[in-house]
This record gives sequence, structure tokens and C-alpha cells, in this order.
Amino acid sequence: MTPRLLASLCCILLLLLLLLILLGIILNAIFNIYSVSEFLLYPPVCEECRRKNPNLLTAAMPSSLYIHFYSSNQAHFELRGNPPFKSNSFTAIDFETGYIAVADHALTDSNGRHFTCFIMPLDRSAIPSMEALREAVSESDYEIQAQFGWQEFWQFDAEPIEPVAANSKFTERISDCVGAKWYYLKQAVHSRDASCSDCYDFCLPDWAVVRKEKYEDQSTIGIRRLDCFRLYVPEWRNFRCFPIVPFYNRPFTKTSDFKSLARTFS
Repeated sequence: MTPRLLASLCCILLLLLLLLILLGIILNAIFNIYSVSEFLLYPPVCEECRRKNPNLLTAAMPSSLYIHFYSSNQAHFELRGNPPFKSNSFTAIDFETGYIAVADHALTDSNGRHFTCFIMPLDRSAIPSMEALREAVSESDYEIQAQFGWQEFWQFDAEPIEPVAANSKFTERISDCVGAKWYYLKQAVHSRDASCSDCYDFCLPDWAVVRKEKYEDQSTIGIRRLDCFRLYVPEWRNFRCFPIVPFYNRPFTKTSDFKSLARTFS
């Protein structure tokens, strides 16, 4: 083999290696754009509980959060909640149209299909853009300890909206809400409405991009509050609950508690 031929082979091998590296970078970028990121969310520490009982352990079980950059327009959040959440939920944020779809997993039929979904405008002061969300996801630790937020915000009314009108607010179909009834969550001035005795309480996470620390530039994923409202659920009208308060030691105000208990005793 002549030196010239050997040099040519080395050049070809080097070019092939560079092409493979470039292809790997491109594929990695593509898969990272639409990959799923997992986090553990810890609620803020209960300072009032600490003041009342300094020896009390206030550590809470974390909730699991999965963030999927579904497309160039949508990001999906899947929450597997522990207290203070009473159920799991799905959230789709459409940055192109500026709307959010939320499906509470307590509102599903026997086949696991959602029969109710909620829609509300995206507050861009909470999550300005897809780029801001990507940056927060990339800068977030696997375990996220919240320092603030998560308070119940009882200033929403659920108003029925036609499915066609709701679906038109999203660039891609929300598969979790196919065939579901839709309610528009409208911010109201009044607090928690107790006039509907047959209604159930719902609190949905209001996601936000927040600073890791007060004066830091890095951001992370957080819950600025829980958007709460009351809703009558006709699909649950045949459920019955029995007065066994001494065992559970609390009233039936949360949907998942009532639904699981009603199924047990119905």
C-alpha cells in the first residue's frame, strides 16, 4: 500500500467519523426536544405546623411530574400527585393559541376515558414561552423543593363550553379529552361558593416558571397556586356515602376521596 493510498484512506475514515458525530448530535437534539423529563415535587414546608409543634416531622411525600414537549406548540404535564393533591391530572399548554387544557383523572369512566375537561387562558406571566419552559426544565434539579406557592385559590367558576369551541383553541388534538364535556374556568371575584350542596371541590395545579432562589438567575418548575372551584358531577349522582367520620376523621370535600369511598360502599 502506497503512502498516498494510505493517506486517502485515513481522510475517508476521518470524514466518516465526522459524519457519524454530526449525525449523533442531530439525532440527540431531535430526541431531546421532544423527550420526557421526570421530576419529584415537594410541597412547601408547613411553617405553621413547625411553630405549633417544633418536634413534628413535616416532611411530605413528593409528587411525580412528567413534562413532555409534545410538539413545537404544545407541552404536556402529567402529575401523579400525593397530598396536598387529591388526584392525578394532565395539563396541555398550547403556546401558539395561548390556552391550557386540564384533565383531572378523577373524572374518568370505567374505561379510563375522561368525561370532563377544563380550559383556561395561558397566563404568560407564569410561563412566558416554550423557550422559557425548556430553560426551566433544563435547569431544574430532579428533586424540586418548593419554597412558596401551592395555596388554594378559590376564585374560579366552571362554565360549560361547546366541545367544538374548546377544541378549536388548540393546534393539536388533546387526546385525553376526546369526547369529553368541556368547562371554561373563568376567574371570579367571589370566594368559595357553598350554595351548591351537590357540588364537589376541585383544585388543579397552576404551573409556573419560578426562580430557584430569590436572587438567582436560574429558573425551575413550580406551582404558584392551586386553582380551585366547585362543580356538580352528574356522573356521580348515584354514589352514596355513609357517616363513618370517626374512621376517616374528615369531611368529604375532595373529589377523589368521595369517589373512592362511594365505590367501596355503593
